[in-house]
Amino acid sequence: MSGLAVNTPSQTPSEAPDNKPGLTLAIRKGIAGLLSGRRAMLDSQPEAESDRRNSAKLDYSEVVRETEVIAIPDVHGDVAALKRSLQALELTDANDDWAGGNKVAVCLGDYIDRGDTNLAVLDYLIKIKKQAEDAGGRIDLLLGNHESMMIGAMADWSTYREVWLSSDNGGDKVFKEVRKKYHLQSEHEVWQKMKEMFAPGGEYHELITSMKLVSQVDDVLYVHGGINDVWARIMEDEGIEGVNQKWKKAYSDLSEGEFSEFRNIVSEYGPLWIRYKTDIKNMPEKKIARIAKALKKRGINVVVVGHDRLDFGPEMHAGFEKHGIKLIASDVGMSSAFGYGSTEGGVRIEEDGDIEGWSVFGVDKLHRETPPPSSRAAA
Repeated sequence: MSGLAVNTPSQTPSEAPDNKPGLTLAIRKGIAGLLSGRRAMLDSQPEAESDRRNSAKLDYSEVVRETEVIAIPDVHGDVAALKRSLQALELTDANDDWAGGNKVAVCLGDYIDRGDTNLAVLDYLIKIKKQAEDAGGRIDLLLGNHESMMIGAMADWSTYREVWLSSDNGGDKVFKEVRKKYHLQSEHEVWQKMKEMFAPGGEYHELITSMKLVSQVDDVLYVHGGINDVWARIMEDEGIEGVNQKWKKAYSDLSEGEFSEFRNIVSEYGPLWIRYKTDIKNMPEKKIARIAKALKKRGINVVVVGHDRLDFGPEMHAGFEKHGIKLIASDVGMSSAFGYGSTEGGVRIEEDGDIEGWSVFGVDKLHRETPPPSSRAAA
């Protein structure tokens, strides 16, 4: 994305720190546009992972899995937690180099903010992603709401600058790291340097432009926040590529000062902000049934989400399971920024279909919604 300095949009979301953006009339119209504007032109080349889709729409127990697939939830600026998780899940060795062979890892977004080693996280992701590809494996990087806030801030969206830099959201930690690393004085210098870092030719341009809204491996959908009936219908009609194409267009449009697609994606109804503990757990059964039906048409039997920090280990949602979808929440707050030190977290789907949830509490087999222990301290 070139030229991140653009005009401030006429409408911006009203957003409390780390809360979902408010749903403005423009966003409502934008969502309607998403539905009416389906069948958008996709990239001429299919995504490389398209051969790992459940195109035959087999049931979960019938899917043949070539390798185990591991999801890594929100890192939040803690490179030690990221490395610890990859080691615990046997994707890297004692030297933090790739040792996963042809396995697939999906990182669920929110690599930055709140922690103190944000740039180290980005640097390590660049390194380990390349090592995985060289070994015949793969690491998919998903966009999180915190990356989207940073992108909006760099695009000079004034509301997003204020929201992202708040201590609650933790963008100030990234800002301070950049200022210290490059010995910058004014805020203007820091913003300019950040734009350079993520612009074409910058050290993080390839990384940020490789991030997707969603990824599907075999019959498993990975998304940062979650999915609702609006986005399930879009996915049913346009597929994974169609959803990811919307983000590519939104990101590209920012350089032209156009924020409409971006606003649609980062709204409270977008896949980056849907929350497991409120939006999904309180979802009416009729809506769950509609979502499950749409996902099944794309060969999806499992959904793995991050974003909404759980007090205990990963858990499976009983309501979705009733309708044939294993929806797993995975964010266990593994960043030291949350006060428990750097801990591991992840969800592993093995070749035989077994599902394991990893956290500071150990390893749990996820067959249903996990009853929490009496207290976190007890672990």
